[in-house]
Amino acid sequence: MEFFRIDPFDTVFTIRNIWNTILANEWSVEYGVEHLETPILLILWHTNCGAVKAGLKDFHHCSPAIKRELNHLEAALSEVDKNTDFHKQWVEWVKENLDLQLEIAYEKFKSRVEEGKLAIVGAILDLGNSLGEGHGKLHTYKILVKDDHMEFDISTRILI
Repeated sequence: MEFFRIDPFDTVFTIRNIWNTILANEWSVEYGVEHLETPILLILWHTNCGAVKAGLKDFHHCSPAIKRELNHLEAALSEVDKNTDFHKQWVEWVKENLDLQLEIAYEKFKSRVEEGKLAIVGAILDLGNSLGEGHGKLHTYKILVKDDHMEFDISTRILI
C-alpha cells in the first residue's frame, strides 16, 4: 500500500482550522476519509498555540464568532487543572483537546479503523520546547489502528 508519493496531487489532503477540531470542518474530514479514502488521518497540534491560550483565559469579551469556536472546547478545557502554572495548563490543554479530537474521529470512523483501512494519528509539534525535548520536535502522541498495528510505507520525504 502506498501512502505518500513524490507527486503531491491526490496524495495529501489538508484541512486547517483554529483548534484543529474535527467538528469545525466535519464535512471536509468526512470527504477526505470516506470519499478520498485516505489511509491516515493526522490530527496535528502545536505547543504555544495562541488559540489555546485564548481558550484558557476569559474570552467573553471576544466577538460572537470567536466565542462560538472557543465554546466547542469546553469539555477539554474543563479537564485542565486551573490551579497549576499557566504554561503547564497550556501544554495539558493541548493534550486534552487532542484526546477529545481523537475520540471524536475514532467514533466517526470506527468501522474504517476496525477494517484496517484507516489509522488515526495524533501528534504534537513542539514549537516552544514545552515538552522539554527540543524546539520544533514532532511527537507522536497516540495512534489508533486495528489491533494496535498497521504497516506504513513512507519512502519519500514529506514537507510540511
